[in-house]
Amino acid sequence: MVNGVDRLYHEHPEGPGTQGNRPTGPDLSLEEYVDRLAAMPLVCQPGSEWNYSLGVDVQGRLIEVLTGQSFGEAMAERLFRPLGMDDTFFSVRECGSSPVPPLQLLTPLGACAAEDKQHRFCPLYGPNPSSAGIRDITRGVAHNYIDGINDKPLSPKYESGGGGLVSSMADYYAFANMLLNGGVHPPTGHRVLSRKTLQYMTVNHLPNAVDMSAISSPQYSEIAAEGVGFGLGFSVILDPAKQGQVGSVGNFAWGGAASTYFWVDPEEQVVVVWMTQLMGNRSQSKASKYHKLGVPVRPVVAQLMYAAVVDGPMASAQRPPMIPPAARL
Repeated sequence: MVNGVDRLYHEHPEGPGTQGNRPTGPDLSLEEYVDRLAAMPLVCQPGSEWNYSLGVDVQGRLIEVLTGQSFGEAMAERLFRPLGMDDTFFSVRECGSSPVPPLQLLTPLGACAAEDKQHRFCPLYGPNPSSAGIRDITRGVAHNYIDGINDKPLSPKYESGGGGLVSSMADYYAFANMLLNGGVHPPTGHRVLSRKTLQYMTVNHLPNAVDMSAISSPQYSEIAAEGVGFGLGFSVILDPAKQGQVGSVGNFAWGGAASTYFWVDPEEQVVVVWMTQLMGNRSQSKASKYHKLGVPVRPVVAQLMYAAVVDGPMASAQRPPMIPPAARL
């Protein structure tokens, strides 16, 4: 827990829960969820910290109010259909059985017992955290998008602004490729987002232009915080050397807890979508209790991809500084 307010979010019976936890129950709507959220205090003073925010769910509710549509209807009309994302929904009930793929965890992760004496997270690692190998941490948990989690049904009315869509690799690539092309869907030329809006979204908006390590709370994050800023919905590379991962200044990206990752490199005109189900990616901030746990999937994927870039000029943002003639003597 970050602080007492964060604990309240997790534990209060009428609290909103946490980002990524889709509410259970048949009747909870996004409107009702945001009303519940509005009754809670803020985790921190705005602008004082970077933290995972349920404000993205509030954005989804704002879209409902402004369009007069449900969030899912607005997304389908303005984003999914124009991009040909035919396999992207908040519900897959119409598609029959749809189990969630199992999550894997690399062991040993014996640091669990040392770092969390209350063992809140140890059950993920199984009864013997020191045993080696890859473990299915969802075994025995009946959960899918039709039956819910352990027989608790998911709310069909809740369309979260911060998560809960079910999609495919092809659909997510169509979305990411639109971002690479400045808001335009390349196959059709259909524009879904202004180029200047996207440019504004993908610069660092953190106060005083600091990186995430200077303002983040010390908790789990899917992205390394050093050398990385945050825009409006994306992480943004400010300094690849400080981040410790090959890339370009201005790359914008985000990832998921199970080592999933996508990034857009406007300089190299590259988009990468990486989907996996492996918890622990070693990319967490140095302030995080999960720092260095798991497998360094993302740096390896980036290294392999950028090693294949063998032509083109050195860009100004990446070019080594010129040495004045006098300094060469």
